[in-house]
Amino acid sequence: MKLPLAFVILLALFLSFAIAGAILIESAAATSSPQARAFSAQSAFEKREAAYRANNLGVAMLEQYKAKDAVEYFTRALEIKPDLLIARVNLSIALYYLPDAEGAKREATKALAQDPNAPHLHYLLGLIARGQNRFEEAIPEFQKVLKLDPDDVGSNINVGQIFAQQKNYAEAISAFRRAIAVEPYNETALYNVGIILTRTGKKAEGQQVLQKFQELKQSGAGTTIGTNYLEGGQYTEAVVSTGIEPELIAHNTPDVLFTDATETSLPRDTRATGARRKGTSRSESAMLETNARSEAIVLFDYDGDGDLDIFDASSSQRLLRNDGGKFTDATAGSGLSLTESQYCFAAVAGDYDNDGRPDLFVARFGDNRFILYHNDGNGHFSDVTDKSGIRVPSTKGAPYRSAAFVDVDHDGDLDVFIAGSTNTLFRNNGNGTFTDITEA
Repeated sequence: MKLPLAFVILLALFLSFAIAGAILIESAAATSSPQARAFSAQSAFEKREAAYRANNLGVAMLEQYKAKDAVEYFTRALEIKPDLLIARVNLSIALYYLPDAEGAKREATKALAQDPNAPHLHYLLGLIARGQNRFEEAIPEFQKVLKLDPDDVGSNINVGQIFAQQKNYAEAISAFRRAIAVEPYNETALYNVGIILTRTGKKAEGQQVLQKFQELKQSGAGTTIGTNYLEGGQYTEAVVSTGIEPELIAHNTPDVLFTDATETSLPRDTRATGARRKGTSRSESAMLETNARSEAIVLFDYDGDGDLDIFDASSSQRLLRNDGGKFTDATAGSGLSLTESQYCFAAVAGDYDNDGRPDLFVARFGDNRFILYHNDGNGHFSDVTDKSGIRVPSTKGAPYRSAAFVDVDHDGDLDVFIAGSTNTLFRNNGNGTFTDITEA
């Protein structure tokens, strides 16, 4: 029987739709499967992580005074996660320091729609308005910050300076005194109060305040409110992700299995002062146990090949080079060999001279000394302790249980902090030498 052409076409279309429908139903079922849902959730989680990571890289750029690079990272974070508030806040801060006042104002206004009570945003809008001599707009913004944080030094100083420009000296002094009450060593507040008191007939009091200002300035122990990043007050500092934000916490326990690879990956520890040594007295046994618990061991990439090597200072020192997951003892010829000292509770790696290579700081207890090793870049370390100015530690502070490289003064180089019964802080002078500023 011969079928009409139209009927054949309709039959073909029906079959094609039926097959397509079956495929779509099967696809939808697959998508709604537990495995697919888990993959989708993991993908969303990774995107959130990427956004927060981009935000923190932007913060790092700002701390290096690279505002343009910071803007790019914060923008990237918002492209990944448009509702990431800290990235929007930070973008407005970075734009302000670019400088792009209008861009900063635009982004701050957007962020206020998410959080009308964010102090960073009101502070920034106050700075922008003040910089454009729109004092009638600046003061309310700073006052909003002070309503949220009455002790904010930056807002009180900015309000005080505006009032001083308007010759409202009583209000200006009141604002500056509030700042001084919180931060007695703030040079900006002290200087402004001293000048106003001197000019308004209270010369003796003004001179006393100015003398305190001069003492702080000469000692270098004072703080200021200025126009550069990290000088503008706490609410001009970008917000870093701590990693414990609720949406960054994975609630699923990952499948993790650790295998003891000591025998196959590490060279045998043949040191006479190793962890297996037995104490000859109760005090020595206690010291050995403390040393074993402290384990002054550092993971760091000393040779720049992309994998982590080991510096083991837990007894006599050794350097273990990571060769594709198997470690080789590279102590000989490294400049790190030290056999006469038994106890070491603290060691840390950090690039103190900004040459791109991680250096080492060691606090040894057995012979009571600090050691600073410079990474020379060819697998060799030089003991530069003497010329660095790092002194022999006080026995009163011993034992020194931990140490850290940290830029305490935000000047771009790493200082050294050592914790013990008495803490010690060495400031990096930026020329390979350090100054003990513990008492300062």
